[in-house]
Amino acid sequence: MGKRINEIEAVLTRLANGKINNPVTEAECKDPSMVEKLERLRWELIKAKDKEYEMQRKNREAIAAVAHDLKTPISVIAGYTEALSDGLGKEDYYQKILENTASMNRNEPPRKIANRRTVFRYDKKIRAACARGKYQI
Repeated sequence: MGKRINEIEAVLTRLANGKINNPVTEAECKDPSMVEKLERLRWELIKAKDKEYEMQRKNREAIAAVAHDLKTPISVIAGYTEALSDGLGKEDYYQKILENTASMNRNEPPRKIANRRTVFRYDKKIRAACARGKYQI
């Protein structure tokens, strides 16, 4: 009985140390019913490891998607700002937009733009200039 417990303990230690790629054999454990149970345990560990890997992969993809989604609007704002600096806007709000987009790219908290309505008032003019091919967003 003591030898059987030692065999089981050795297999469990191997599995606990992450060595789950090799199947449990009768060379490790002489009891065939115990080999079957330990082999089922090994397969459950493999499934759990695969599931964890898949969750980590999805998490990395989600983070990459969020980062991309955040950079896209910043790029659009930077494009509008460039158009404003080239003379589409009469006021100097473009400097404030440039400062805010730069701080967003550096992960700093954004500063409040004084008059957002004025910035977005130029939206139609900017889109029209883009449609004519003068600017690219």
